[in-house]
Amino acid sequence: DSWFKGLALAKLGRKEEAIKALSAVEAHGQPSAVAIAGSAAWLLQLGAFEEAERASRRALVPRPTDPALHHLLAMVLSRLGRESEALAHYRKAAAGRSTDAAWRFDLLMSLCTLERAPELADGLSRAQKDFGEDPRFPELAARCLTD
Repeated sequence: DSWFKGLALAKLGRKEEAIKALSAVEAHGQPSAVAIAGSAAWLLQLGAFEEAERASRRALVPRPTDPALHHLLAMVLSRLGRESEALAHYRKAAAGRSTDAAWRFDLLMSLCTLERAPELADGLSRAQKDFGEDPRFPELAARCLTD
């Protein structure tokens, strides 16, 4: 099937063929959201951002509240340079997994990219309380909140 073929081709370094196979996952029968999300993640890794966006959005249809799928779509949208749109999905992902430091960091990076300093400062303050030992948050504050 397209999923296994695409995965094998990607591991063999045959990028274009892998992208074609992974993009076809949803075209064959009724693939699960997991298979579609997996293909989207591989498409993201392969740099096929438009295809990854389509697959991510398709995976969200049956699972619209899944934080992992929102995070995946947010990463794709960031790579496409659509940070404002990505921010909405980073928010949904972080809200769904409030104890995940990596996802909170991605949300705050998005705020930094969009130069939303007041919201970023508040978010960093909370993150430093929630994840006090994580050095990424003070580093992000130093990078994004300096005059």
